[in-house]
Amino acid sequence: MIVNLGDYWNEEGIRVNKVDILRCNRRIKFNFEKAYNYFGAARKMYDNLNSIYENALDEAEIHKEAAKLVNIELSHKELSKRMGKSSKFFASALTPQGNVNYIDSLIEGYEKIYVIKGPVGIGGGKIFDIIKESARYRGFDVESYYCPMVPDTKIEHLLIPDLKIAFVSSNYYHKLKVDAYEMINLNDYIHWDGICKYKEMINDSQRLMEELINKGIECIQGAKKMHDDLETNYIPNMNFEAVENCRKSIVEKYLLKNDTK
Repeated sequence: MIVNLGDYWNEEGIRVNKVDILRCNRRIKFNFEKAYNYFGAARKMYDNLNSIYENALDEAEIHKEAAKLVNIELSHKELSKRMGKSSKFFASALTPQGNVNYIDSLIEGYEKIYVIKGPVGIGGGKIFDIIKESARYRGFDVESYYCPMVPDTKIEHLLIPDLKIAFVSSNYYHKLKVDAYEMINLNDYIHWDGICKYKEMINDSQRLMEELINKGIECIQGAKKMHDDLETNYIPNMNFEAVENCRKSIVEKYLLKNDTK
């Protein structure tokens, strides 16, 4: 079913403001383009940090840590003929309100919360990947929450709902308010003596990434304000009573009718 809200507005009233509406839409689009350019540049600074830390990370110890967690939480579970589902979500986002994170509410009611702590630029990706596949092979569905800065590859948090177990990251951009069942500190697995010569690059990349993210947020804040202004052209010309009546008829026809069956 398709509901056309265009049936409930005064087209002539909107047409009067056509020039302003088109101009405002162009400005909104331009602001979002600038924001994505800033965020893209910030991603490059993140990549700088990531390459430095990844090269200094003791991968053998990371795999031992992952194996330990699998042994504690999953090894006693039987393998399943049904592969568990893997769902991709986001728990945080760069918004007009800034960097918003909802992981605290997502893990309410979870019985065990493992917190993986580390500097910005490195995460528990390798640990998450091993735990995720181990859980899926045992038939458990998993929820992977990705980083908005690196949405293609970087898992920030991993939840196994049926077991009420959560594995979550904590760093400068998402500090958690929950009590950890166990804290895993990635700093312990970094060979710090090997990256001393990159200290200036690390500091510059962190500073520039923060500045670029803030610039991008300023752009989408501007786009939000323009969108609010744009709505002033639509609101007076919208028949909200008719929209409400449409909503009620849909609820009655499709929802209430099914509830009575």
